[in-house]
Amino acid sequence: MNRARLLAPCLALSLGFASVGCKASAPPPSPGPSADAQELGRAKAIIEALEARKRELEAQLAELRRRAGDAEVNARLVAELQKKLAETQGRSRELEGQLEQFAKTTPGTQLTDDKAVRFEESLLFDPGKADLRTEGKAALTKLSQILKSRNVFLRIDGHTDSDPIHSSRVLWRTGSNFELGAYRALAVLLHLEQACGLPAEKMYLASYGQNKPMAANDTKENKKKNRRVEIAIVEK
Repeated sequence: MNRARLLAPCLALSLGFASVGCKASAPPPSPGPSADAQELGRAKAIIEALEARKRELEAQLAELRRRAGDAEVNARLVAELQKKLAETQGRSRELEGQLEQFAKTTPGTQLTDDKAVRFEESLLFDPGKADLRTEGKAALTKLSQILKSRNVFLRIDGHTDSDPIHSSRVLWRTGSNFELGAYRALAVLLHLEQACGLPAEKMYLASYGQNKPMAANDTKENKKKNRRVEIAIVEK
């Protein structure tokens, strides 16, 4: 009996130790990212940012090169246009000088303020007629020698005074000043084409009749001024 009482505490103590020894141990905590892995991540982020910046700079450089190329092309075009303009202005001044000389040396002609050549009726036609006079043909042929070598377009305008047509009324279908002005302009055009060799596709005509006078139709002198043919010359 005494021995049982002595063994009981020892048994309890043994069971206690056994109980403690049988408990499952907790798993160790997961290790966090190492310092090397963190540095590698930061390095990758920096590289990606640098690559993005590189792509951005390359795009900006390509745009600058494109603009520089456009500016070079534009500068070349401007230089070419300026050269052509200077050449055109030089040709125009030369033509103007030749026309001024023509008007000075050809009686019955004038150079207008807008550089058209004006022919008086008395040089080209008899009153009320649209057949070119010999003197008129010679003057037109002289003018054509100036124009032949040039790329020019001609507008030939017929003008009359306000007097109705009387003596030559039977020659005309309508007897109007519009008709007379038109046939006179046509006679000039045909002579420049057929006798002088100027291209018909670079000429056209118009008749103003009495509706674009230089002076009031109130005196013989003023009416004489209004009876005319004008040739406007445009160089291309």
